[in-house]
Amino acid sequence: MAISNYPRPGYPIVPSMLREFLPTELRSLDESAYKNASGRELMEIGEQIILALRSELVTIRERVGNRRLPTPPRGLRLADLELETRTFNRLMELGVQRDLQLIGLFTINNLLAMRNFGVKSLVDLLTTLDLVCSQSWSDQPLEPAHQFGDAESRDVINREDIKTIRECCVLRFNVPAEIRLRRLPKLQENLKVENLELRNRTYNCLEKAGFIDHPEALSDQSVADLLLLPSFGRETLADLVAVLEPFFCFAEEDEGQSTATANELAIQAKLLEELAGGELILNDDPRLGNLLRTISTQAENAQEAGKALLNGSTVPTNPAKLLPKIQQFREQIESLSEMKVEEELASFMAGVRNRRNAEIFTRRFGLDGLKKETLQELGDRYVMTRERVRQICDKLGRFFTGRQPFAPTLDRGLCLVASRLPGIASEIEAQLVREGIAHKAFRLESLQSAARLLQREPRFSIADTGGLRTAVEVGAQDSATKVLRLAHKAIRHWGALTIEELSARVSEKHAVPADLATRIITKQNDFRWLDQESGWFWLNTHLRNRVTNRIKKILSICERIDIGELRDGVRRNHRMGGIAPPRRVILEMCRQLPWCDVEGSFIRANVDFKWEEVLSDVEVVIAEVLDANGPAMQRERLEELCLSRGMSRSTFYVYIDYSPIMTKHARGVYGLRGIEVPPGLVESLKPSIQRGRVRKDSGWLEDGKVWVGYQLSESTVYGGVVTIPSSMTTFLNGQFSLRAADGSVMGTLATNQASAWGLGPMFRRRGVEADDYLVVVFDTANSTAVAHIGDQGLLEEFQTGGGAARLTTEEVDKLHSNERFAS
Repeated sequence: MAISNYPRPGYPIVPSMLREFLPTELRSLDESAYKNASGRELMEIGEQIILALRSELVTIRERVGNRRLPTPPRGLRLADLELETRTFNRLMELGVQRDLQLIGLFTINNLLAMRNFGVKSLVDLLTTLDLVCSQSWSDQPLEPAHQFGDAESRDVINREDIKTIRECCVLRFNVPAEIRLRRLPKLQENLKVENLELRNRTYNCLEKAGFIDHPEALSDQSVADLLLLPSFGRETLADLVAVLEPFFCFAEEDEGQSTATANELAIQAKLLEELAGGELILNDDPRLGNLLRTISTQAENAQEAGKALLNGSTVPTNPAKLLPKIQQFREQIESLSEMKVEEELASFMAGVRNRRNAEIFTRRFGLDGLKKETLQELGDRYVMTRERVRQICDKLGRFFTGRQPFAPTLDRGLCLVASRLPGIASEIEAQLVREGIAHKAFRLESLQSAARLLQREPRFSIADTGGLRTAVEVGAQDSATKVLRLAHKAIRHWGALTIEELSARVSEKHAVPADLATRIITKQNDFRWLDQESGWFWLNTHLRNRVTNRIKKILSICERIDIGELRDGVRRNHRMGGIAPPRRVILEMCRQLPWCDVEGSFIRANVDFKWEEVLSDVEVVIAEVLDANGPAMQRERLEELCLSRGMSRSTFYVYIDYSPIMTKHARGVYGLRGIEVPPGLVESLKPSIQRGRVRKDSGWLEDGKVWVGYQLSESTVYGGVVTIPSSMTTFLNGQFSLRAADGSVMGTLATNQASAWGLGPMFRRRGVEADDYLVVVFDTANSTAVAHIGDQGLLEEFQTGGGAARLTTEEVDKLHSNERFAS
């Protein structure tokens, strides 16, 4: 180890203040024996002492670290001490060159906390002070708050001190010792250091020192206390006192306050108190906080500042200088209130010196109204890692932590969005432009992000379903999904749907307005109108569509078919309950299908469909039997041949009743749909039936329920009114809860002694047409009515007593499942 000036001939070798920490042989060293020692011998003994003290450094800090240094005699200069260069430079940084006695105010820990001041410099200084000092040091440890004297006896930093500190920062001079003894003012109890507009280095130094978590400890700190903090220098000090300047009370020269000035101040204070939104402008506001603190350091917000000036709790030292500040404050409020939201959010980034970092932060949170970018996207754009992007955003994000800045345009935008809920996001974004809140379409996701950044809780959420962005209330993010789920389910079931039916289903199961459901579904890419006037539509990319599947099956049997017969085949499916879209709707659907050609009222396939590809195994058997044995057959013969090929009886009856490829020519006579039958063949196959009585349109079921059957006319479909048989008027009188055969609620069916009405909504929703058959089953005990839609076979089923034993949808599904399993 190279030691230049220590030990020096004639100077103490062992510092008396640290002697107790040395080994016995060094502690009892006879220094007189080294008066005439050579330089090499002195270097060797000095090396032993420094190494020994370094090994005990932790103990030294704990036991004597808070002891003050000996005070040099008056008149002695720093240059007179003949210290090593490093020791000399460190003391110069402390500013003791004008008054060397200030050294006595420092402790060992103060010195060791300085950069590049180690054990070697400490021993060099202590041995020199042992030589020049005639008085001993105090053994009493000092508390950190009183290292530089009694706080009450020290002066607070004044305006000239702040000016000198700034000059030292510019000219790179050391802060004078007399200023180092000055202290900070008493700060308000609720002050948050993180809300002050400090530079990053200043903030980090205060954070490491614990002042962020305990801001009250910053009050009455001396300049010397602060300069001893790690990495706390002239520039950091200048930044801190500049930010805290509003908290200093400077003695102003009496400028002869006039009555006019006092009156004007009262007027301005009243305007400040009545300022619209003044309670929202807080003293920690990033854009207005500094100016507000110059008006009143104790007020929480602008409204309180006006009240404090009016009631005298805040007494300005110079009212004449305060007036323009209040006027400037109000002008800034007016200017900020006229900004568009893009300008308002950009103004928060105006103070960021590094424009690249400001751009990264803006893009990350979408403050420009565009789509927010991910860490990876920003890293690729600015050629940096995702971690570096995150660090930049975290550092700038601290600027907004714990504060709710004044942002009137943002608040207006949030209120407008909340008033338009629920709605399509693009429509609300356009409304923001029309209302003058934004220059261009401002994405709601970015508005939401900015709100959270500025400590506001947006009252809306964005749901993206099928490429459609929907704004809804918080907690209702899946409302668009629910609408689409219901629409897809209904399209899968019915093939096509009306807007009225969709709205009714959505209103019944979910609290989604009908107009929103309409806008959501019409914005889908695969939405197609089938009859816009009556509201019929479908989703043409839906792979599972019961109507198109039935059409494909029918066209695999025949070359072409009339729309009326095709509709009859479509609605034979058991799950459709005898209901199918109107002829015009199915016809338009066929026009939109790529494998269909429409010729007037006839439909043909332009693709050669194979039975084995589109029909089920059971339907293939039935089709083959009918194809081999004639276009029409008696039910008994058809049943016999099908059962001989391994088909079960229950499956046979399900399929002849519900398969779309089957048609019932007459009672007991069946054939393939769309296949021409020779004249007279059906009549020859009809079984002779001894009819005991004429067909009836009403009757009783075995469980005591009343049924009434109708063949609907155009006027009945249009008006939704049917007559009540005179024989049933005694039983059918009043209101009944109306449901469809599938359980859907259809409203209320009202009856009197002559007619029943209320069927219109069901007819429109389910596409009922003239000549369709309707059977209504009344349960007088529970005041409910169930409406069945179908063809003539439906009425015959009830007339023959089969209506009471109709298979449920679940039972038919089970038969289908068993058949598929057996196949």
